[in-house]
Order: sequence, then structure tokens, then C-alpha cells
Amino acid sequence: MHRLLLFFISSILLTGCAGTKRLPPGEVFVEKVQVRLMNPEMVNKKSKVKDALSSKAAPKLNSKFLGLFRTKLWLYTHVKEPKKEKGLRHWLKYKRGEAPSYFYADECERAALTMEKYLEDNGYFRARVKMDTVMRKKNAQVIYSVTVNGQYFVRNILLPAGDDEVSRIIKDNKRKLLIRTGDAYSMDMLKAQRETFATLVRSEGYYDFNREYIYYYVDSTIGNRKLDIYFRLKEPSDSTQHIKYFISHVTIYPTYSIDDTVTRARYDTLSGEGYTIIQPEVFLKQRALLTNIRLRQGETFSQRNHANTVNRFLDMGIFKYVNIRYEKKGDSLDVIMQLTPANTQDITGEVNLNTATGNFLGVGASVGYMHHNLFKGGEMLNISASANLELQINSGSTLINTMEVTARAELGFPRFMLLFKKNYKFDLPYVPRTNLGITETYQRRIEYYTINSIITDFGYDWRKNEKVRHIFTPFSVNNIRMFSITSDFEDILAENPVLKSSFEDVLIVGNAYSLVYTGSQKGTDRSYGYLRPNIENAGNFLYFVNSKTKPDEEKPYTIYSRPYASYIKVDGDARYFLKLTRKQSLAARIIAGIAVPMGNSEVIPYMKQFFIGGSTSVRAWRLRALGPGSYSNPYAAQLDYFPDQTGDIKLEMNLEYRFTIVKFFKGALFADAGNIWLLNEDPQRPGGEFEASRFYKEIAIGSGVGVRLDFDFLVIRTDVSMPLRKPSLPEGDRWTFDKLYFSNKDWRRENVIWNIAIGYPF
Repeated sequence: MHRLLLFFISSILLTGCAGTKRLPPGEVFVEKVQVRLMNPEMVNKKSKVKDALSSKAAPKLNSKFLGLFRTKLWLYTHVKEPKKEKGLRHWLKYKRGEAPSYFYADECERAALTMEKYLEDNGYFRARVKMDTVMRKKNAQVIYSVTVNGQYFVRNILLPAGDDEVSRIIKDNKRKLLIRTGDAYSMDMLKAQRETFATLVRSEGYYDFNREYIYYYVDSTIGNRKLDIYFRLKEPSDSTQHIKYFISHVTIYPTYSIDDTVTRARYDTLSGEGYTIIQPEVFLKQRALLTNIRLRQGETFSQRNHANTVNRFLDMGIFKYVNIRYEKKGDSLDVIMQLTPANTQDITGEVNLNTATGNFLGVGASVGYMHHNLFKGGEMLNISASANLELQINSGSTLINTMEVTARAELGFPRFMLLFKKNYKFDLPYVPRTNLGITETYQRRIEYYTINSIITDFGYDWRKNEKVRHIFTPFSVNNIRMFSITSDFEDILAENPVLKSSFEDVLIVGNAYSLVYTGSQKGTDRSYGYLRPNIENAGNFLYFVNSKTKPDEEKPYTIYSRPYASYIKVDGDARYFLKLTRKQSLAARIIAGIAVPMGNSEVIPYMKQFFIGGSTSVRAWRLRALGPGSYSNPYAAQLDYFPDQTGDIKLEMNLEYRFTIVKFFKGALFADAGNIWLLNEDPQRPGGEFEASRFYKEIAIGSGVGVRLDFDFLVIRTDVSMPLRKPSLPEGDRWTFDKLYFSNKDWRRENVIWNIAIGYPF
């Protein structure tokens, strides 16, 4: 222990002086950079402003491993200069090492000016940033002292006052204002506002119009740190009026290639009213092409229609590039569309592996095939299959505990069909799809049962914009059948009527709706949120009809002698991804749901109930091994008892700190919490029912670490976790901090859970 402590102290001392020990003559090492707000009471959102100013400070300090050791700097200063620009020494010094942060007065002065500009651009007019240094031998501290006069806020926004059409367009779109009365002054928002106004004007036919024709000036002499913003229009340099353009003719090249040397004479040409399609052979049918073109003969040019046309063709998934250019003819525009095809077929594959208590080993694999242009009309065929095995290692019984195979075939058409009138116009920026699908799931629990589920569904999938997506399934039929039941499982069902009811043959006829909101896209430098609420309604309309037409018939009502389920299921998934630095982020998720059986059902069908645990959930428990509530299954680790746990209510929370170790090699620290509960008391599972007075005491908590190989196109993930709070233990004894026995093999086997999977957990 003493040696370990001595090692850490020595490492801190060595890496601490790594920057100064071998300094070139005349150089000064910067060990600290500080931003000081001299009058913080005059600054709004102090932490945000200080963080922004700190990011512009110079120089950038040398990084520290664990916040303590300048290991990269130590490598740079202690590895000798390599003789060649390759090899181990060059890699250590210049790839893994980091050059010292030296003090240069002119660089720091420029940083101070950059800070002043940031403050000026955000309403802190006449702010001053003074750079000072504190020298100690060959070390320096750089201090930026910031003095402000308070932030200015917008009092009035005055739009162009002219009676011309361009001014009218801007005035009629006040709701498109990005900056409003009462907001803090922001140069970036004003620049964005100019671009927004220009897009609005271009969408009304003014093809040549751009943001340079819009200027603004600010009156900050009002007093009390208020200002007025005036937007004004500039006329073209030739003193003519802005011209409104109309679409004349559209020429489409669906198979355009810059390397194509085939003469136009050898192409097939199809002409119609206002358009010409030129392609050597039919790659995309005429209907599919014209449906997605929002630039039509005789209509005014619209930047919005231009963008929607590009989005729709790219959204089809069959074009790599979409280029639209225009040729002027007076006040008319000829449109030339050059569409470059992409690969229309994809094959994907995935594997995952996880371990859990009781010597369980989970192995899974999936494969998928997708064709994006099956009938040359943008139809999408998606065929996928997956198989999962749960193995029981070192058991006296069978090796395979559970086997599940799922196959799905889905055909999507790039338009609304059936429930909507043929001529109904959906002017959406992305391609809507009508999907027809069939899914079959075969699950066999070797010691218990074999169950089969076949789902046939019909639905719509469309996006209102890049952030909002709707998934509506007006009709689906799920036929669940028990193929076989072992005698042991029959005994279990005989003892538990509630469980028996959930395993009966049943039809699920219903509909569902999901709204998907994504604040931004992964891979950007911005923080963003994700929200997906879902609602599923099954059998309630049928039950209403049957209860009115057959009030005296014995329940449950049936369809072709098969009882049908009736319930309402509501759940939601909310996530937030917070970007801390370029290499660090926080990811948080909350899942909540409830399923309520209705008139024709007393319980929710087993395959529709909630479960928790596994590689993408509470990772310290295996799939379906947690809950419900505080129920303690005395036989959970034995194969002679049915261990799977499901419930009617679910609550799950996840928090993960993600960081980059080296390029694509990344790490994570995570904590998972949650549980499931029953709506009603079950004598066979005491403590499993939900009660508002105690549910929060039954939250399970697990924590762990993980590593990821993130290649952008593929993420290979390994997580190891353990339970920190077990709700199945007696109240007051559920925290396990005093029960961690890492040196005990049996404890590790029962509590340390490994998960190997493809992709992030969320």
C-alpha cells in the first residue's frame, strides 16, 4: 500500500514538472489559464458566459489523465527526437505525446480581442478583456480579467416599411422571427434571421434574392440597456426591381453520372406537359419521379419546394446525389435535375453476447436484406431474421435453456395508400410510406413451453420535418398460440391462475400510434433530446360492438372461436444527450409505461407485458430476471422453476458518461435503475403490486463500466456491471455496498454481469 502511494506521488511530481524540466531557452510553460469576471453581478448566465470565454482563451493547456497526470506531455518531453518520420519513437512523441503549452504574448492578446468580440456579439457592448500574467521562474499563469457594462436587450423589432411585395412577404411572416422582444441581443441570431427572411422571399418566386439584400441597424441609445433593431431592404445593384421567376420546363436525368459517356441520342426520352425524362433504361418509373418533384411548370419558383424535392429524392434511399440547377430565360427558369443512383440493395448483420447470474449465457445474431427499389417505383422490401439462444453452462440439465427465432418481411410503398383518397395532397418534405408487414416469432423454453406469434400489420410512416416523425398502424392482427406445454409448466400454471391467463391462446386486433421527436442528430457538436411516446389500443372497439350486440353471451367474446385481448398500453422513451466537450458527453434516458387490461381481458397477454434487464436496460440483471416490485423469487437460479418476470407497469432510468480514450477506442461509466410492477395483487408474487407509498423503495440500481470500439459504421460494446441495490432483499438491507466481495468467486459469478453487444445501449 505504501509503495502504491509512493508511486502515485512520484507520478504527480514527475508529470507536474514535465513541462519545465526540458524547456528550450527563452520559453515559458503555461500551467494555468484563468478567466475572471470582475463585475459578475452585471453578467447574465455567468457559467455559460465564462465557459464560452474560457473556450476562446489561449494557450490551450496540456491535457491531464484523470485530471492529475500530464502523461502526453511527459511522453513528448522524454522521448528523444526520432531520426525518421515513422516508427515507434515518432509515434510515441508526435502521435501519443503532446507539445508543451508555451506563453506567447501576441497569441494571448489576440485571444483577449476574440473574447471582446464574443461579448460585443452577445449584447455586452464596450466590454473590456485585459490579459495579465503571473510569472514564476519558467512557469506562467495567464489571467483574463473581464469587465462588462451589462447586457443589452431587444425592445422593438421594426420590419421593412415599404409597400412592395418583398417587404410584404417579410411582414406577413412575423411568426418566423428568431429573435423577439425581450431577448438578449445576439449577432448570430441576427445573421440567422437574415437567412430566414431570404429563404421566405425565395420561396415566393424571387430566385435571385439572398441575404445580402437584407441589412439591419441597431439603435442602442434608448437607455436602460434597451435597443431597437431595424431591418431594411436593399435594391439590386442595377437599380431594377427584384424579379419573380416561374418554372418553365423540368428535365430529369434519373441515372445521371459525371463519367457517363453515352450520347443523349441513345437514351430513352419520355416527355409530357412541362417535363422530360431522359434515362438509358427505366430506373425509376414516371409516377414515382413526378410525385416527388415539387417544382412544376407554371408555378412560381420556391426555395421551399426546391429543398423538399431534394429531401424527398434523398429520402427514397436510391439516390446518392441530387443536384438541381436552373437556367434563366427572361422571368422563367428551366429546371435540370441530375439524380445519381446509389446501391439499391443492402445486407446487414449483427451479433451479441451477454452473461448473467446462474451461469446463463445469451447469444444472439441477426441478418437483414433490404431492396430500396423493388418494382422501380421506390418500393422498399425489408426482410430480416434473428435468432437468440440462452444457454445454461455447467448445469446438470439441458444446455439450451431458451431459443427464440424471429423473421419479418415488410413491403413499403412511397406514398399514402388505401385509407386516403387518391387525389389527397400531402405536401410533405419527406417521402411518406405505406407499409405492409408480417412477423413470425417462435420461442421455445426447453423446460416449459413453445409459443408462436404471427403479426400482420398495415400502417403509415411519415415525417412532418427533420425532427418529427409519425408512425400510425390503423390495423394489426397478432395471433398468439401455445404449441406445447411441459408437465412441469402445467403444474406452475395450475398454481398461478394469473400467469395461466396470460399464456392462453389469444388474438390481438388493434391499432397503434407513435410520435418520434429528435432534437438533432448524433455526430453533431450540439446537445439534443429524443422523445418517443407510444399508445396501443387492442380489442376495445370489438368489445364495445360485442357488448351491444351480444350482451348475454358469456365472456370472453371470441373471433372464430378464438378469444381476443382488449387492453390499452401507453409507454414513452425520453433521452437527452449532453455534449460536455469534444471527447466527453452524458447520455440520459427515462422509460415509463403502463398496460391496463380492459373489458374482454383480465390480464395482459404475456408477449405484451413489460420486462426489464439485459444488455440495453438495467445491465446488472439478465433479461426478465428483475421484479416485479420487491418480489423475491426463491427459485430464480434453478431450472426447475419458471424464472421470467413481467409486469403491467415499468419505470427505467439510465445515465451514462461517455468519453474517448484513443480515437475509436472509447469508454463509459454508467448507472441503471428501474423495476416493473403489477397492477393487481398476485398471491404467487407477494410484493409485486404497485403502491404509490412504496414503489420508490423498490427501485433496483446497478452500475458498471464499459468499453466501445466505435468505427462510426459499427460499434462493438462490452459492459460489465453489478447490482448496488436489490429490491428483492428486505427493506433496510437492499443496498449492497457492504456486501461486495470481489475476491469471492461465487459472489462474482452471481453478481458480475458481462454484456457484449453491437451498438450503444441507447
